[in-house]
Amino acid sequence: MRHDVRRFFGTTIVYISNQNGGVLENYDAKLMPARVQIWDAIYALHTGEMAGTPGRCLTVVVGLSLLVLIALGLSLYFLRRARAHRRKDPTDAA
Repeated sequence: MRHDVRRFFGTTIVYISNQNGGVLENYDAKLMPARVQIWDAIYALHTGEMAGTPGRCLTVVVGLSLLVLIALGLSLYFLRRARAHRRKDPTDAA
């Protein structure tokens, strides 16, 4: 449906009877309570579905930047640890 925030796996569901073809249940995302609509919007924003292709690209860029920040943080930690270890080395004093 056009009004679904989640584009790929939308939240509107229609259950059809296999015996007579009638509509058994209609789960329309537009008519759901506000808390359900907000939760669906948060999930769509988190996965990048809300903005289509640009949203997916932004999600990938944010994920890669987090990996880069983790790698830089670990490298700084190990560099500072190695420097502190060299300063405390008793063989340098002799």
